[in-house]
Amino acid sequence: TQQVYSKKLRQTDYVNVPKEAPLFQFKNIGYNLQYVLIRTFQTNSKISGQSHRFYQSIKDSLRAPHLIVDLRNNAGGATKESLKYAKLIKKYARKGHVYLLLNNETLSQAEKLTLKLQKLKNVTTLGQTTKGMLTYGSNFGKREKLPSQQFEIYITDMRGRSKFLQYEDKGINPEIFLNEDADWIEQIIQLIEKKQR
Repeated sequence: TQQVYSKKLRQTDYVNVPKEAPLFQFKNIGYNLQYVLIRTFQTNSKISGQSHRFYQSIKDSLRAPHLIVDLRNNAGGATKESLKYAKLIKKYARKGHVYLLLNNETLSQAEKLTLKLQKLKNVTTLGQTTKGMLTYGSNFGKREKLPSQQFEIYITDMRGRSKFLQYEDKGINPEIFLNEDADWIEQIIQLIEKKQR
């Protein structure tokens, strides 16, 4: 029914990763650019195993001078899961340039990873402002009805750190906002080509 009210039917969505895209993906885009998609840091047994196999398959493959790390639609997960990718990307950034791709569905642990990586000299953040859900969250989905019984609240069971409060509900702005009407990977390729001229 939402499409009935949509003003732009069948318009290509360049902002979000397609729903049918894999959780993890690696590919070479030309001789000087590689691409890594990481859509989750969850640790349930199925996804954790998939993430481990993916990590093992790429850890020695990041050799191009430019690397896109796509964190679009990454809803976060566990710190320990994101740490292995943080270490890998930090190691890569000593010799190559990282383009960290973000959107409004990049949240939680993916935002925390963004804050770590954007401090590095060879990392550029691009896309759109992230969701702004770094400090509070819920692992158990506990809801409480208010006394009126008309409303309920979703109670956090996570102890957030005060340093993340400045991003809560606001998100993290990328260094470069990308045009939402054109392919984001192509826009990054154009930026790289401009630098090389």
